[in-house]
Amino acid sequence: MLLQKGCPDIPKITSATRAQRGEQLLATDMLLPEIAEDALMASGGKLCVLFITRRMISPGLCVPADLKMLRNLAAIKQLPIFNTGNAVKAMDTPFIDPADQEENVQCLTSATSTETRKEVMENLANGRFATVEVWMALKVRRTAIARFIRVLFEEFESKCDALWKPNPTLIQLISGELQMQAADAEQIKKDASSNLEQLS
Repeated sequence: MLLQKGCPDIPKITSATRAQRGEQLLATDMLLPEIAEDALMASGGKLCVLFITRRMISPGLCVPADLKMLRNLAAIKQLPIFNTGNAVKAMDTPFIDPADQEENVQCLTSATSTETRKEVMENLANGRFATVEVWMALKVRRTAIARFIRVLFEEFESKCDALWKPNPTLIQLISGELQMQAADAEQIKKDASSNLEQLS
């Protein structure tokens, strides 16, 4: 199956359904809940097409939705945590502004005013800023999705020639048609000869 080329260990059933059954979920289940066969193949594969096209319309189109999902996971203590290094761990409230193209890690300090601290905390709460943990999870999630989509395209393109090549080819069709015409002409000739013999 094409989806298995993009993700060899793709789950057959969504993480939400498996969680309801009491199954233990992996970090990939939390970060990539859409990557499941039953989800992507719903409605005859239309959801897979929708998932891909949404991701390819614009590089930043799905960032707000991704951040919201990951913030919600962090709020219920289910966000997979990645190693951010000791320097970041030592910072006071490290965060990233998604609008910063360089993705600089900012933090509060002992000199930070009460008003500024309050503003940063509000921006973290409303999604204007992202914690480093959420941002790291975002990078992992989006990289995994990009690789998944790229493999699907590469796999499709590798078979594209075979998919679009006429079978039989035009030359084969013409050759077959000429053989049929020759056979018909031969049969007409035989029938005419047989009729002449009967008349004589």
